[in-house]
Amino acid sequence: MEKIHQPIAQPEAAENYDDKRQLRLINEIMELLVTHHGGSLSEQVLDDSIDALQKAIQLAQEAHRKQVRKSGEPYFFHPLRVAHLAARHWMDFASVIAALLHDVVEDTPTTLEDVSEMFGMEIGLLVDGLTKVDDDLLSRSALKEQTYRKQVLLAVRDVRVLCLKFWDRIDNLQTIQALNPEKQRLIAEESRMIYVPLARHLGMGRVATELDALSLRILYPTRAVRYDSLVHEMRELHEPSFGRIRSEIHNVLEHHKIDALLKDRWRHFSIAAARTTGRGLPALYTLDILVDRFLDAYHTLGLLHRLYPPIPGKLRDHLNMPSQYGYQALKTSVQAGELRLRVEITTRKLSRLLIWKACVWPLRQYRFILLWVRYVRSQRVAVLWTLPSIFMSNWVYTLYACELMVKPACSRPV
Repeated sequence: MEKIHQPIAQPEAAENYDDKRQLRLINEIMELLVTHHGGSLSEQVLDDSIDALQKAIQLAQEAHRKQVRKSGEPYFFHPLRVAHLAARHWMDFASVIAALLHDVVEDTPTTLEDVSEMFGMEIGLLVDGLTKVDDDLLSRSALKEQTYRKQVLLAVRDVRVLCLKFWDRIDNLQTIQALNPEKQRLIAEESRMIYVPLARHLGMGRVATELDALSLRILYPTRAVRYDSLVHEMRELHEPSFGRIRSEIHNVLEHHKIDALLKDRWRHFSIAAARTTGRGLPALYTLDILVDRFLDAYHTLGLLHRLYPPIPGKLRDHLNMPSQYGYQALKTSVQAGELRLRVEITTRKLSRLLIWKACVWPLRQYRFILLWVRYVRSQRVAVLWTLPSIFMSNWVYTLYACELMVKPACSRPV
């Protein structure tokens, strides 16, 4: 049983930048890639992919050798952590190589043509999508607009551009303390305005939540500290009861030969979460139960309701009918002794998909643009994306009578 819910990424000690840690990250990346994708690749393709990965590590290491971040950290650790995040979340060799090289074109003499020539057009496109627009004739705000637009248009061709950008932004938010407070606020506000909505619409719910929570901790540090303190107190108070409840559930499931993983999940910091602290444990804590099959999930729900009385009106079946954010689980609340608990039951596969499905799932086939079409169909005629007007300065995507049209920004639906 897993007792503590882990965030998507864990920042490491700022002073630990030695070769041993670097080697550990590299070995873990290699192991994750081979474990996740080795079985689907031929021996020759796997060997070529490993060679390309090793070449990318050497190139990034050499290119960033003399560069240091404002925190004092050797710069190479940033792309290495981003690549590690990508590998942990089942992204492929090309994506991890692009993560390693995502700042090489922007911050070193290496050009995009060099990357494409060494690693192919696929990786070149991904690196291009993660590289800021550089034009001495444009203002800073205009450069940002052009960078956002380039990211989205390249994501239409390969949605992995956005997935990699999410991992990059998560690591930046976790290691942002060395920047001045105003710069931190600008980055946090940009993350909430741009990348959180994108992650949600791509169905990457936990990524969106992580980005939002990290951004809000920068914008509202005092509230975040107060919230963490309250959650810590509540966890300490109820941990003996949690242990007993987990043990009872595990014993029942084991008796019925259901292989399940039980995880505590505390609500991430947000303004809404901070406002609901007065409602007690059910507003802040969820017990996740992960099983192997849909049938096991329904069986587990029945056993849980036999073990603890369910709260009337709290059962939601999103396993067969996904929620508006694409999440699939059985949701219920039970009275476990003196505690009222929220419980979510889903499969291990669906739990992973909530984080990375946009990166490696059917979106590979019909790309980012069909998400836009699906969203607009629900509006019949509407501006497609609820992002700032910078995306709409050249293009407005609308749908009328189930037909996708691209119009200039000055156009209006008829």
